Amino acid sequence: MLAGIALVIIFRNARFKLKTPRWAGIAVLMLWSACYFLLPIAFKILGLHTNASLASRLEAGPRTVIWAQLWEAATRHPWIGYGWNQISVAQSEVANDFGTSRFTEFSHNIFLDVVLWAGFPVAFLLSFG
Repeated sequence: MLAGIALVIIFRNARFKLKTPRWAGIAVLMLWSACYFLLPIAFKILGLHTNASLASRLEAGPRTVIWAQLWEAATRHPWIGYGWNQISVAQSEVANDFGTSRFTEFSHNIFLDVVLWAGFPVAFLLSFG
């Protein structure tokens, strides 16, 4: 996301009428690149690295199953949701429809959380309104 913002600053500065100088976007992109590529090397030198590959680090892990469950729950109560902080209620309602399940109190996706808490209309209003 940070890299995307930096690219917008660099290439679309005039189009969006941003007052941020182009060099700031380049600096952010260079900082992001340095962290992305140099931190694993530094961790390895310090003995803090894991043997996980880049592909395994980019996987969502169990979140894909959780998201599938919670999207299914969102379609069951699309207008008003399940109520604030009721993700576990939504998940338990659809858990039997899925082979595997992992209990969670949050979806780790803010839009999906708001959809489940208050329904699609409120989520769209908060996101795009």
